[in-house]
Amino acid sequence: MITPVYDRLIRRIRKTKSGCWEWMGATNNAGYGFIRDEPRFTCGMITVHRVMARHVGFDIENNEIQHKCLNKICVNPHHLTTGTVRDRSDRVLKKYGHKYMYPKKTYITCEHCNGTSYFAWFRRQHKDCYPGMLQSIDENLHKKHK
Repeated sequence: MITPVYDRLIRRIRKTKSGCWEWMGATNNAGYGFIRDEPRFTCGMITVHRVMARHVGFDIENNEIQHKCLNKICVNPHHLTTGTVRDRSDRVLKKYGHKYMYPKKTYITCEHCNGTSYFAWFRRQHKDCYPGMLQSIDENLHKKHK
């Protein structure tokens, strides 16, 4: 007899003080809990928050299921919602602030012209300041990778 996926999910939940129902089973490389879906021998895996959302009546085929609590292993139906990628970005921004969404950029000051540039753009913006130096750096890097 095959145990329904929802029954297997319920057996592996731990309720926390924050109100999250945390999945105690396997997780994928992105940190989401997952479980084998029915039928058993088709090798179909599904994230556990989608199983819970399907159980409580969400349309999981046409909607993105998101965590209001931003806890990837939470399966509390009151913490799940449908939404867009923009909705999730707004939720992350509200919880963690601007620095989470846009990490601090590294800037470099040019010794030749005292100009400051973002690290990734430095070579392009200061190629006239260091023509020989940039060429020698390129040659050294090329030699190391051979």
